[in-house]
Amino acid sequence: MLPDGGRVHLRPVRPDDADAILRFHAGLNDESIYLRFFSHLRQLPPSLLHRFTHVDYDRRMVVLVLLGDVVIAMASYDRDATGAAAEIAVAVEEDHQKRGVATLLLEHLVAIARSHGVHSFTADTMPHNRPALAVFQNAGFHVETTLDHGTVHVRFSIDPE
Repeated sequence: MLPDGGRVHLRPVRPDDADAILRFHAGLNDESIYLRFFSHLRQLPPSLLHRFTHVDYDRRMVVLVLLGDVVIAMASYDRDATGAAAEIAVAVEEDHQKRGVATLLLEHLVAIARSHGVHSFTADTMPHNRPALAVFQNAGFHVETTLDHGTVHVRFSIDPE
């Protein structure tokens, strides 16, 4: 249940989600694609699609949000070499932004990551991506940010306080 009362289904990705992810990506506007991938990646290359759909559900996780059978958002984490930190990324279809979808995804990724021994999340975003920065800040974590060559590096502990 989203804060606005909307109902969605959230679940881990499966290999057979490739077509749904391609449709989701094709529906994103250029700005959303750029903010997610730091490039104008209009089509997902097969290698990246395979990476999204073939995860081990531990070191790498992808979670989808579906409205009916349509993917409206996805989020992922990739653990670093130590396994204690993971880089996260989120994309939400424009029509469903500002509905609490990204926050819902973050909450689920935190729960999954904690259960696998992850202690902190990192993310890279653009300085003008204020909605993403707000999601991290408003989730109640102590967020540390640094600016480096036009990229905001975000880091926050996900350990319970």
